Amino acid sequence: MKRPNPGISLTEVLVVVAILSVLSGLVIDAGIRDWRREQVNAVVVELAGWLESVRRAALKGSSCQVTLTTTDGTVAAGAVLARGADVGATDADSVAAASPIANNCRSSQPLVIPSLGTVQSFQIAATAGSFVFTPAGTLYPPPHPSAPIVIEVSLADGQDPQRCVQLEGLMGLIQVGRLNAGHCDTASDRI
Repeated sequence: MKRPNPGISLTEVLVVVAILSVLSGLVIDAGIRDWRREQVNAVVVELAGWLESVRRAALKGSSCQVTLTTTDGTVAAGAVLARGADVGATDADSVAAASPIANNCRSSQPLVIPSLGTVQSFQIAATAGSFVFTPAGTLYPPPHPSAPIVIEVSLADGQDPQRCVQLEGLMGLIQVGRLNAGHCDTASDRI
């Protein structure tokens, strides 16, 4: 004679629901951390790529000055973060730079912070608000070897993740890294 299946007790259902709630909370938290990291990574990669394009433009024979719109403040998504310009440019030069055959810094577009969904702004801090890439591709004024130019990027709430772009050396080396104890750690970083 078989006994009828009593089914699942209320206690068993509550235990399963509690376990699923904890696991889903962990998964959601990890997803939010990944999403925040990718938002900051997008800005840092865009900044490093833009700086490299300005440096390459300088290699074509014209010194290029990079000016950041802020060295310690908040920049909204969609706003200009940096501009490139020929050193010593005049208004007459701007007409020539507008032509499609011009190969100078001002033919590069200014760096605009990408609009990334719900992220409204980023915190930017830089050790220099303006610097120049020379026709040799080097930085002027040259950064001190122990203190390169560092541009820090994080979400406007100031919480992790914090990333950085570091410009150093006579070659104008541009590296992406993690901000670690106030220093840009580029040694073993992956985006």
